[in-house]
Amino acid sequence: LKNVITNSDSILVVKLISGDASLNHHCSNLLKWIKGIMQDNISFHLSHAYRESNRAADYLVEMGHSRPIGIHFYDSPPLSLRSIMLEDCRGVCFPRFVVG
Repeated sequence: LKNVITNSDSILVVKLISGDASLNHHCSNLLKWIKGIMQDNISFHLSHAYRESNRAADYLVEMGHSRPIGIHFYDSPPLSLRSIMLEDCRGVCFPRFVVG
């Protein structure tokens, strides 16, 4: 991999990976492994994305819970996902109150 761009809807995860993870954190081994991968790549960018901007990915994850274990390929998006994708294409906004 030469260029990795990823988003997470968990600000805590972004902060843990981007900062110095405590050696006492219950995920410290996983965090060290991720940071090692980040250092091996030429370019790695991790940023926070609000959950509303991640609706299609969240939907696919939920859909995966009801499928048999394995890799599933689709020739086109599942019908149930198309409305989410259409809203995304149209730029539908989901207002939220953010403190901070």
